[in-house]
Amino acid sequence: QQGVILGDNPTCNAASEGMLRYVSSQKSIMLCTGGTWIEVGAVPAASGVFTPVTNANLDQTYTSNGVSLSGFFGTRTATASNGAIILVNGSPQGSSAPVEAGNTVALRMTSASTFNTAKSTTLSISSFAQTWSVTTRPQDTTPNSFSFPSLTNQALNTLVTSSAVTVSGFDGPLTVSVSGTGNPQLQVGGGAWVTSATVNPGNTVRLRLTTANGYGAPRSAQVTLGTYSTSWSATTATVSYSSWSGWSGCSASCGG
Repeated sequence: QQGVILGDNPTCNAASEGMLRYVSSQKSIMLCTGGTWIEVGAVPAASGVFTPVTNANLDQTYTSNGVSLSGFFGTRTATASNGAIILVNGSPQGSSAPVEAGNTVALRMTSASTFNTAKSTTLSISSFAQTWSVTTRPQDTTPNSFSFPSLTNQALNTLVTSSAVTVSGFDGPLTVSVSGTGNPQLQVGGGAWVTSATVNPGNTVRLRLTTANGYGAPRSAQVTLGTYSTSWSATTATVSYSSWSGWSGCSASCGG
C-alpha cells in the first residue's frame, strides 16, 4: 500500500546493472546500465539552443544568448567546459553553478588567439548537454596598396636603395618577400637586409639592388606582401655624346 522506497547507492557496475536509485537532491530516479547512471523520468531540457558566434575578434570575451531550463525537479549542478563560465539569470557563477527549473542560463567565453579558429564549450546538467562555439574571423591578408618610386639615371653596377614605405591595412604578421634582377633585398624597419621577412602593420619596408653594367638598362624587384604585389625598378644612365670633348684638329673632312 505504501509502494517501493528506493535507496541511493552510488555504485554502478556490472554486478548492479538494472538497479534503480533515488537521488533526493535532484528528486530523480537513476538507472544503472552496468557502468553509467542514466536518469529516468524528469530530464533537464532547455527552451532553445546557444547561437554560435562567427567572425569574432581574437582574444575577446563573448556571452551567449540565454536559454530557460525546465523538465526537472530540485537543484542540479550545471558545469561548463573549456574555461567558460555560466551565467544564471544574468549573474556570473563560474565554471559550475547550482540551477533550478525556470532559471535562465548563458555562457561566457574568450575567443581563440588565432584567426579562423573555433573554440567551443559544453553546458552539462545531469544527462543534458548543449554546446556553444565562438569562431574567430579570417585573417585579412590584403594590405593597402603601396609603391616604391622608380630610380632613373643611376650609375652602373652600383647598389641603390629605394625610399621607405609604411605598410598597413592587414592583419599581421605576414611574410613580405622580394625577387627579381640585381640580387634584390628588403629591409623591415632597421633590420637586416634579406629576401623575406615578417612584417606587421605600421612597419616600414625598403628595397635595394645592384644596377646593370650597361647604359640605359633597367633592373627590377618584385615585392609580395600577402595577396598584394608591386614592383620597383632602377635604370642606369644613358650615354650623352654632347658631353664628349677633345676632338681638336678635326678638319671639314670629319663631317662637321
